[in-house]
Parts: sequence; structure tokens; C-alpha cells
Amino acid sequence: MNIKFKGILTEIDSFMDELLGQLARPIKDLEDVRLAMQELAAVRARQLDIDASLGPIEARLSLLILLSPKLFYFNFLYIHLFHHYR
Repeated sequence: MNIKFKGILTEIDSFMDELLGQLARPIKDLEDVRLAMQELAAVRARQLDIDASLGPIEARLSLLILLSPKLFYFNFLYIHLFHHYR
């Protein structure tokens, strides 16, 4: 299960890193604006997929935190990692 969720998070992270790199380019003319709008459309298209992928991970991690309150590390991960993508 952990390997599956790690793969999902890695895919989302690489997608976001790639888009951030493309959106960081300076906008000089209308062609650059068009490219930036295409990248934002790609994010919008993947938004539902990303939310659907993170839902089961959040649910399992919440259950883990509820059942093991001494696991501060997982609580830290939940707060900092999952809310970073929202």
C-alpha cells in the first residue's frame, strides 16, 4: 500500500514541478501568454484526478493518526504534505 501511495505522490510532485518550471518562464509576448494559459488548463484538467488520488491517502493517514496518536511524524506529514497540494 505504501509503495502505491508513494508512486501516486511522486507522480503528482513531478507533474507540479514540471508545470512550475514551465510557468516560471518570463512572459514577453502573446505567444508566452498562450503557453502559460495552456499550462494552467493542464492543471485544471488534472485537478479532479489529483484530488481523487489524494482522498484515499488522506483517509488512510487520518486513520493511522487516529489509531496511533504517538506517531508525531505522520501527523507532521499530514499537515505539511497534503495541505501543500491544496
